[in-house]
Amino acid sequence: MRPGGEVSDDERDQFSLAVSELLTNMITHGETDDASGVRINACLCVRPDRLTGTLSDTAQEAEVVLDGVRMPDPMAESGRGLAISTMILDSLEHTTDTGNVWSFWRSRGH
Repeated sequence: MRPGGEVSDDERDQFSLAVSELLTNMITHGETDDASGVRINACLCVRPDRLTGTLSDTAQEAEVVLDGVRMPDPMAESGRGLAISTMILDSLEHTTDTGNVWSFWRSRGH
């Protein structure tokens, strides 16, 4: 058995979706004046009680307000990423420190 215990299909699918949505936002909206582009680092961890992650980038610091994030109109072509992530994750925080840092976790056994 893995140190964090076996990850169920549902746990993997839900956590992967949230990570994918956050990464997509970072790639889509990350801007920099640096000719080498935006660098994104990911650290994901399987713990016995939760799945955790930290995503950081070197993009310009984004102004993000997570309070009140809602799904957009059903006909909207975009704008679902943060809403999906907040529905899936138990905790999602955005901070800035020479870029953007997303810290998040989801309890195991949902």
